Amino acid sequence: MTKSHVALVVIAMSACTGPAGPAGPAGAAGAMGAPGAMGNPGTGIAGIDGMNGQSVTVTALPVGSAMCPAGGAQLVGADGGSAVICSAASNETEPIYGHGDAGTLTISVDTDWQMNPPTSYEFTDVTIAAGATLTVPSGVTILATGTFTNLGTIEVQGWANGGYISFQDEPLPDGGAGPLINVSVSEPGQGVALRPARNGVVTRGTQGPFSMGGFKLSVAAARRLIRIAEETGGGGGGSADITGLRNGGYGGGAFSLRAAGVVQAGAIHANGEAGVPCAGGGAGGVIVVVSGTSISIGATTARGGNGGSNAGDIPCSGGGGGGGGIVHLIAPQIGPTTTVDVGFGFSTFYPFNPAPISSTSGGGGACGGHGGSGGALPNGYGGAGTPGLVLTSQTNPARLF
Repeated sequence: MTKSHVALVVIAMSACTGPAGPAGPAGAAGAMGAPGAMGNPGTGIAGIDGMNGQSVTVTALPVGSAMCPAGGAQLVGADGGSAVICSAASNETEPIYGHGDAGTLTISVDTDWQMNPPTSYEFTDVTIAAGATLTVPSGVTILATGTFTNLGTIEVQGWANGGYISFQDEPLPDGGAGPLINVSVSEPGQGVALRPARNGVVTRGTQGPFSMGGFKLSVAAARRLIRIAEETGGGGGGSADITGLRNGGYGGGAFSLRAAGVVQAGAIHANGEAGVPCAGGGAGGVIVVVSGTSISIGATTARGGNGGSNAGDIPCSGGGGGGGGIVHLIAPQIGPTTTVDVGFGFSTFYPFNPAPISSTSGGGGACGGHGGSGGALPNGYGGAGTPGLVLTSQTNPARLF
């Protein structure tokens, strides 16, 4: 991201030395006029009288102000005209709070951006009314040059796919047991995990190894994850059901919002999907909330999904639970918060009678927490995931983007 750097010197003058000349014409909009020779007026600043005997009041704009997110100055002349000059740090080719070209956004009824996305995600002020739910696809970042107020709910759709295995039993001509041949295999989506979950194994009898769960992202790497994309959510769960029709749970999606003004983030959900019988649960997703001023947040969740059980009548082990997701809050002031839940998924198992063909189940997906392993046979219990990450960075966001 390219930033331009402009050096600016502003001089407040109460009177010019020498005889006063006639009043200078108003400067061009947004431009600062150069001072004239002694006794001659300058051309002024965007609606401010030339500095020929007129005082100019300069007021500093703090970091995080709506007009200048990185700080700056406001100049007011004796005639009431004013100009705002932002610091070089906010003079970016890609402002982190957008340009506000889509205007004000108000969501007062349930709205699904998966089906009907807006043409632009860059707004001025954003309000989601109480009782309204905004559903967004994974990878969406909402930008606001003003405030962001969520009194309703934001639901983030999942992204990383769960795995599956389809197999075929090939008996021998004499009727004996032949090989089990995999017809189709799809590995679970990795998400932002360091390692994806693994599918289980289809086997004869009730003996089989456990399948590994996904491996979580490090804390340091999670802190650097401030620009999200559709694939930067939680990992999917693995599967290995003997029918070949049971996918692992999908991983929770990724969502971000960035506003120059105050953010009331409200309730945001980016949870992993629970695994069906014989499948691992998906990991919780990624939520990044940024404000140039302050953040308060409500009941927000990025939980891992539970691993699927065998329901007591399916010859497979229990699936691994999904790991918790990542929630990162970035602002000069953070709080209050209510409940931020990045918990993990559990696993259950019911003993079953020996079967000619059985399967170990898939592991759980990972994100901010590890995914649990799929259960081995014959004991069958899968492992639980581990908790995710709740991160806070109390700083000026302009330093990080």
